[in-house]
Amino acid sequence: MRFFRWVIKKYENDDSMKGVLARSFKADKDKFPSYRAISTQRRFMLEYCNPSDECIKAFDECAEEYAREVHRNEVSR
Repeated sequence: MRFFRWVIKKYENDDSMKGVLARSFKADKDKFPSYRAISTQRRFMLEYCNPSDECIKAFDECAEEYAREVHRNEVSR
């Protein structure tokens, strides 16, 4: 599962900033470069979305969680 979808699936109903991020992803799914690398998605967010520091932190935390989960899944195969 790609990062974009993973954030939405995991945090869409969360009350934290990660939930806000997930709902923003979902609302902007036609504009957001969901098929690109996480670094490209982060750059897009910074350039076009004018995110708060809290939102950037949530994005970075989600990216780290995603990387750990993907790594765990690859190791367990």
